[in-house]
Amino acid sequence: MWAEIDEVYSWALLAEYRYPWRAESDRTDERLAFGWTRGVFDLLTWVCGEASEGPLSGQRTAGRPMLYEVSLDVSRAMTGVIRAREAGDLVRARRRESLMETFLWLAGWNPLPPVDRHGHGAFEDCPESGAPCSCSDAGRCLRGDCAACWRIACVCGFGPEGMAALGSGAG
Repeated sequence: MWAEIDEVYSWALLAEYRYPWRAESDRTDERLAFGWTRGVFDLLTWVCGEASEGPLSGQRTAGRPMLYEVSLDVSRAMTGVIRAREAGDLVRARRRESLMETFLWLAGWNPLPPVDRHGHGAFEDCPESGAPCSCSDAGRCLRGDCAACWRIACVCGFGPEGMAALGSGAG
């Protein structure tokens, strides 16, 4: 399971690239995509041992937290999402929703990860997300030679040479 979690964490890194915070943006969809991505990234950063404390509770752990510790952190998202909606802060609400969805995946209650290999959030429809990807074996995104990546580069294209192929934004 750790290898799969680490892989999805790399997908979250790609999502962070795709959906950066743009303070000047008036587009609600961009802001919501950022909120979702930020929640997934924050929780997986902690779960993978790259951060020493939970994203909501600040609970400190040495190394990777146990699922129980993650559940305590995510429980704060449940009340936080209600408060964020009441305050009209849709970005904060989306972030907390993604924390909860990420936990459901980590616990095995949702079979689909919160982001896919193309850096799309679970809220997006990516027709190729279920197609088999052969890019990992090649060590690079094969684009047109891969059934999963012919339209949008996967995480294997994320690097100095592949940045142009990835593009940015919701693409």
